[in-house]
Amino acid sequence: QSILSLNDEDLSALDAYFDREIDDVLAEFPRINPKAWSDLVELCTTGAALASDDRHDSSYAQALQKLSKAAEKPLNVGTATQAIRKTRKAIS
Repeated sequence: QSILSLNDEDLSALDAYFDREIDDVLAEFPRINPKAWSDLVELCTTGAALASDDRHDSSYAQALQKLSKAAEKPLNVGTATQAIRKTRKAIS
């Protein structure tokens, strides 16, 4: 806090920003075309696959399902989980 010169109000706002749920984040997104959403889903899938194990895959898959609703090919939790694991295997 002192290194960043944040007062209590600034720190509280920063905490609230990082404590947002996926629905809160998605509400702030502008309208973009489905191809761009698909690219974002692919990027986030790769990010999820960078985890060293699968203990958080369920949470990542739920977020990907919500994120992909506006994509060209929306995912369900099962297909999102498979995509994460397939990507993890490919980059290992």
